[in-house]
Amino acid sequence: LLALEADNTYRRNIGIQLYTLRNQIAKDTPGTIKAVKEAGYAQGEIYGFPDCDPMIKAA
Repeated sequence: LLALEADNTYRRNIGIQLYTLRNQIAKDTPGTIKAVKEAGYAQGEIYGFPDCDPMIKAA
């Protein structure tokens, strides 16, 4: 068997479920999204709060 070369590409695509931050998002949506982005998350699963695109893009 041939060994495959190590690939850490998946680590760049780790996201977060924003539902886990629902209390923080309720208090400060732009600030919470900005903190998530600064923590290194490039993707987030939105759990259904309406009209969130403008807020996320602003953060």
